[in-house]
Amino acid sequence: MLLAVVILIWGVLIYKVISALGGEDSESIITSAPSTKKTIAKPQAPKPLILDYRDPFLGKTSFKKSRKNTKTNKTKTPPKSTPPAISYLGQMVDENSKQVVFFVKYNGITQAIGSKQKIQDVEILSGNAKQIRIRYQKKMYTIKRN
Repeated sequence: MLLAVVILIWGVLIYKVISALGGEDSESIITSAPSTKKTIAKPQAPKPLILDYRDPFLGKTSFKKSRKNTKTNKTKTPPKSTPPAISYLGQMVDENSKQVVFFVKYNGITQAIGSKQKIQDVEILSGNAKQIRIRYQKKMYTIKRN
């Protein structure tokens, strides 16, 4: 009985091999090539990454909120000070004391002021024939001759 089962299995296998090799009589199936349409992908806007997920190993979030926005909103910029309405008219050297005197027009009044002297809140620091340097509200300005 076992011999009959083995012969039957070998017979089926040999039959399938011969029918596969000698299958010239069977009809062949002809398929047409599939049509290929070219599709152009439109570029998409990049999606932002969401990085505030929990770390699987440490158990805490790795994303720290930036506090830059809160600080920049609270900080106030100091108002910009503009130089005072001063016009430099020229200079003169006193021959006796060798001291330089600058002629300055401030608030519509022409005044003769020496170096390191003040007119109200304006201090004359230094100068030459072309320009003078003044200090007004702790800021330095250079005023050229008119």
